[in-house]
Amino acid sequence: MGAKLKGSGGLSLTKREKRVVKDCLQDFSSSSWVQDEALELYIKSEIFLQVTSHFKKVVRRGITPALRDALMQVGPGEASQQLLFPLFAEWVLKEYKDEIANYREMVKSVDLRLPHRWYTMARSMKRRFIYHSGPTNSGKTFNALQALQSAERGLYCAPLRLLAMEVYDTCNQQGVFCSLITGQEKLIVPGANHTSCTIEMASTESPVDVAVIDEIQMIGDPQRGWAWTRALQGIPAQEIHLCGDSSASSLVRQIVEDMGEDLEFQSYDRFTPLEVEAEALDTRGGYAAVQRGDCVVAFSRRDIYAIKDAIEAETGLRACVVYGALPPEMRRIQARLFNDPNSGFDVMVASDAMGMGLNLNIRRVVFHTLEKFEGTYVKPVSVSMIKQISGRAGRRSSEWEKGLVTCFRSADISYLKEALSVPLADMNTPLAGIFPEFEHLELFASQVPGMSFPELLVKFAEESRLDGKYFFCKQDSLIEIAMLLNDLPGLSIRDRYMFCTAPVNTRDEIATSYLIDYANKYCRSEPCSLDIKLVEKPPETIEDLRELEILHQVTSLWLSLELRAKKEGVFVGREDAEAAARRIISLMRDSFANLSKQQQERQLQAAQKLRNQQMPGLSRQLHTSLSRRSRFSERQEARPAAALAGV
Repeated sequence: MGAKLKGSGGLSLTKREKRVVKDCLQDFSSSSWVQDEALELYIKSEIFLQVTSHFKKVVRRGITPALRDALMQVGPGEASQQLLFPLFAEWVLKEYKDEIANYREMVKSVDLRLPHRWYTMARSMKRRFIYHSGPTNSGKTFNALQALQSAERGLYCAPLRLLAMEVYDTCNQQGVFCSLITGQEKLIVPGANHTSCTIEMASTESPVDVAVIDEIQMIGDPQRGWAWTRALQGIPAQEIHLCGDSSASSLVRQIVEDMGEDLEFQSYDRFTPLEVEAEALDTRGGYAAVQRGDCVVAFSRRDIYAIKDAIEAETGLRACVVYGALPPEMRRIQARLFNDPNSGFDVMVASDAMGMGLNLNIRRVVFHTLEKFEGTYVKPVSVSMIKQISGRAGRRSSEWEKGLVTCFRSADISYLKEALSVPLADMNTPLAGIFPEFEHLELFASQVPGMSFPELLVKFAEESRLDGKYFFCKQDSLIEIAMLLNDLPGLSIRDRYMFCTAPVNTRDEIATSYLIDYANKYCRSEPCSLDIKLVEKPPETIEDLRELEILHQVTSLWLSLELRAKKEGVFVGREDAEAAARRIISLMRDSFANLSKQQQERQLQAAQKLRNQQMPGLSRQLHTSLSRRSRFSERQEARPAAALAGV
């Protein structure tokens, strides 16, 4: 590249030549193939754009006649990329030798035994931890949030988008300016020094005075535990409040000791007593025995609506519903209706989604069943989940002086009592989840060139070395998505990581097809809008409502990808997508308002079935029928795994 462009005493280019050279260089810098090849030279993706921008200037200023003629002949594309890359390699090894040497030094092994060392900013501080431990309805989170609001700079890390929204609203209503950051949205409030976020979005680069990590016991969650481990070790805060039950206390103590930091414990008891009713509902007329303030818990969408119909037909009480596939906004609306004594809605039918993120004035929790379908098999509901859900009864600020809990089936009462009798001190979270940051995968990829992304994920997990306190979080859904996208050309390792960690339920064929379509357009740098079609009128059936729920999941997927995408100008139309999300919520609200009238016939049929429960064995048949449908619906409606949340 000895010659120089005109203006520096060198080679002069025509307008057409300048345009073609510019297009070739732009194509080179945006190529996923070039990015992956550069990684093998130890040019990490974090500085790739900076390096190629510098390279483009060097080429334009020093282009030779031979290079000009070659680029004019082939134009932008694979041929020009392969033509330019040897020149790029020779140049970058000289110009960026220090950066390359530093990166080479980092790449010695895949060693995850000391994950706290990944977070240099947090390690430069002497942090103090306060562990607020206690059961549900003990006020443990209240004190932590008070400390957060009193701080000059604060960060709240929520297990759910719903909780992040709740704290965001509360802080701003109380005069503490607070921004909201989730996987789907960034609402930056001018002048705000506080942020409420889903835990996966917690920054390890922005120092704060006080941070709150909620539901710390989820550090042991098989899919999402890594996010709590990362927050615990990486948030740069002077003071960090951990809220949850005591099951993770021993594990947290070990991790904090490894970091050489201080930890204190504050224990809390329930404000109101919690009692188990001796008799199940099947001995008292079934769902005819449901009363105002009750919350019936089931574990599938189909069961929830069947139970809602049965209760409304048999008791005359109107029931709200809450389950995981409902958008957070709709869950909040349903919770407000249930809590409002003048709304006309006196009963809640919910999934385990009610166990976290909603303040509910529940008199009694009724478990429809204590078995839950887990993808391929049915297993008993865990002790921790039973405690979490049961503890929602008898909220301190409600009208109920105590909380009650029971089951629909008499056969479940003994297991319920057994689970609730287990002391929190005896419950133990043995290991903390861990999962690689993108940079770790990138480091590993530089050592195994040519390996496909699915193979890379599997190989990384096989060769990673972990300390005895940690386990590698499940990555089944990531590998499944990686396989679906494996044959798509033009996606860099970072691009593939982005799509594989997107919030999509791979059991849902519609949502997954949208993900594949978005990835196809992204790899071709084509404009990618939300591209969904909404109905004009509110759904009139539960089945039609399900279609809206899926479209909302697709909208959340698109919004998440738009926030994370590195290519500019591909995900277009964010305002339209946000408007679509609002329209979906509006349609759902109208649908819920009209659903009772549309379900009149179903309610009458459910009432007839309940009246027949007086016949021996029919109660069991109803339960078996509902559970059978539950297994089908769980397959269709299970929520996506964590790396894919908060999401």
